[in-house]
Amino acid sequence: MILTLTVKSLLTGLSVISLLAVSGCGGAEDQQEPDTPAPSTAQSSPVAESTSEATESPDEPEWHLGDTIEFDSGSSATAIELEVDTAASSPAPSEAGYPANYVWAGLRVEICVPDTPPEDTTDDFYLVARDPWSLVSEGNALITPSHTGYSGFPQPEYPWGIQEVGIGTCVNGWIVFPVPDDEGIAKVQYARTGTSPEYWTVN
Repeated sequence: MILTLTVKSLLTGLSVISLLAVSGCGGAEDQQEPDTPAPSTAQSSPVAESTSEATESPDEPEWHLGDTIEFDSGSSATAIELEVDTAASSPAPSEAGYPANYVWAGLRVEICVPDTPPEDTTDDFYLVARDPWSLVSEGNALITPSHTGYSGFPQPEYPWGIQEVGIGTCVNGWIVFPVPDDEGIAKVQYARTGTSPEYWTVN
């Protein structure tokens, strides 16, 4: 059971990361050799993934890139920086099945987990994933992370799949997205299970 940022008890919406109450690390098994597509978990085509509508909370706070959002659970999330048209040495998004006018955009994020074990479980770790993160275009399209990974993507990469995180620690890295080069990015979205999404304004 994936916790778009939780481990078992974090399914209540008190956690911040994509967590799973399972043992083992899913990061390594999801990455391939350099310049080889990473396995896709998408249920629709790449184009369809990038055109869903984003939903906002009417009482959305005014967060900006670099701001850290702290949660009651003791977790925190930070959208640090966004670089559009990055990974120039990597194959273009079109070679991974995205539209011809798409470019790569890199988002650097950080998730910090509580310094106490998850509630209602004997686990002494949390699990994180990139699924809760997305970009919102100026046209209000929700853009999900790339299903493909290349060695030329910004480093360090945020974990692929599910990654164990020890209590009281943080994970910092880049997530790459395929974005249209004729439409700007307005916001970064972080959506936890069972709670309203959080947003960072890009400009």
